[in-house]
Amino acid sequence: MSSSLRETLHTLAAHPTDQLDLTALRRGVRRRRRIRAGGVVLALLVIGSGGWSAVTLLRPGSSQVRFADRPPVVSQPDRRQPSPTEPSRATEPGPAASPGAWVDLPDLPGGRRSYAELVWTGSEVLVWGGDRGGETRTDGAAYDPDAGSWRAVPAAPIAGRYGAALVWTGSEVVVWGGVAGSRTFADGAAWNPRTNRWRLLAEAPLRPRDNAAATWTGSHLFVWGGAPTQRPDPDDECPPIPARADGALYDPARDSWTRLADAPEARSGARAITAGDAVVVWGGSRARESVFCDHPETGEALMYTPATDSWGRLPEAPIAAGETVALWIGGQLLVVGRDRYGEESQPGARYRPESDLSSGEWEPLAKTPRDVLIGGVGDAAWTGDEVLMLSAEFHSAAAYDPALDAWRALPPSPVSDPVTAVWTGTQLILQDWQGRAAALTPPDRS
Repeated sequence: MSSSLRETLHTLAAHPTDQLDLTALRRGVRRRRRIRAGGVVLALLVIGSGGWSAVTLLRPGSSQVRFADRPPVVSQPDRRQPSPTEPSRATEPGPAASPGAWVDLPDLPGGRRSYAELVWTGSEVLVWGGDRGGETRTDGAAYDPDAGSWRAVPAAPIAGRYGAALVWTGSEVVVWGGVAGSRTFADGAAWNPRTNRWRLLAEAPLRPRDNAAATWTGSHLFVWGGAPTQRPDPDDECPPIPARADGALYDPARDSWTRLADAPEARSGARAITAGDAVVVWGGSRARESVFCDHPETGEALMYTPATDSWGRLPEAPIAAGETVALWIGGQLLVVGRDRYGEESQPGARYRPESDLSSGEWEPLAKTPRDVLIGGVGDAAWTGDEVLMLSAEFHSAAAYDPALDAWRALPPSPVSDPVTAVWTGTQLILQDWQGRAAALTPPDRS
C-alpha cells in the first residue's frame, strides 16, 4: 500500500464519517491522483557476492480542518504475560481456487476489519490490528489456505493500532510501532503461531512513529525511518512533519535492541529489503504526508551494512520517483512504482554493481505496457518465477518474468484498491483497505 493512500485511509479510520465532509476529502484524493497519474516504472538491482477523533471541514471544498475533542476508540492492551491461548474459532472453509480464477475468502472471526496488516508465516496469513466498528483492534486472525479457514488470534499486550511494522522471523511475528488517531507508538510485541501466545518486546531506543521501513535480516528486525503524527495547523494545508533518520536492530533471541548509525537523510514510507548482507532502503518521502497533500518521493536508494553499522548510497536510478513496491528475488531487487510525471509507459532499468553494491551502471528494461497493468502498482509478491502485481487504483493485475523480461496479464482482482498481497507458495492472497480478501492461483504460463 502506498504511503499517501495509507495516510488518507488512516485518517478515515481515526475520524467517524458522520462528522467528515467526504466530498471535500475525495477532492483532495483526486487532486493527488491527477498529480501522480501515469505509467508504471520498474528497476532491477542485480547484486553480487490519545488525541482527536473527528474531522469537520469548515466549508465545502476547504482544506482547513477542525478537530472534535472526543478521543478515538482504541482497544486496550492485555497486560497478562504471556497472553493465554484462546480457543480457536475457525470459520467455515471457503471454496477452493482453481488456476486462473479469483476466489473470495471467508470473513475473519468477528467480521472484516479495515487497514489491518498482513504477513505470511510459512503456513498461515496473519491479519492483525486495524479498525473494526470504529475501534482500533489489538487482536487478529490467522488464515490457513490449505484448510480454507480462519482461527482467532488473541489480543496482544499492546494498544490497538495500524501502520505498524509486521515481520515474520521464522518462529514469531514481530509487531512494532504504528499509529491510532493522533498517537504514534514505540512499543511492540511478538506472536508465536504454535502456542498462539504473545510476549512484550523490550523497550526500543527509538521515538514513536509509524510508516517505518522494516525487514527481517535473517537474525534481526531492522526498523528505520518513519514519522510521528501531530495535531496539524488548521491554517496550513501541508503541515511539515519531518521524517525520522534513526533506526534500530532488534534481536529476538536476546530480546534486545541496538541503535543504528543515523542515515544520511530521513524518510517516511520507504521500503526496506534484505539484500544479502546489506539492507536496501528504497523510496519514501522526507516528510509525512497529510490527507490533502503529499511530499515528493525520492528515487534514490540507501544501503545499510549491519556488519559495519554504516550507510551508503546507490547511484540514482534513471527513472521517475513515485510510489513504489520493492522485492528481493534471490540476487535481484525488483522495484515497481508509479511515474508521477505522467508518461504512459516508462522504461525500467537494471542496475549491475561493479566492485561493490554502491558502484555500477544502469541498463534499460522492457517497457511496462499500460494495457497490462493500469494505474500504478499497489502491491506485489514474488513466486520464485514471476512477480505478481496488483494495481493501486483499478482492479488490473499482471505478472512479470525477470528471466524473459516479459509481461502477461492476469485476471482482474475482485477487491478494491489499495491492496496488500502475500504469496503462500501456491496462491496470491490479497486484502483491500476495507478488509475484503481474495486468493488467486495463477494460470499456467503459455
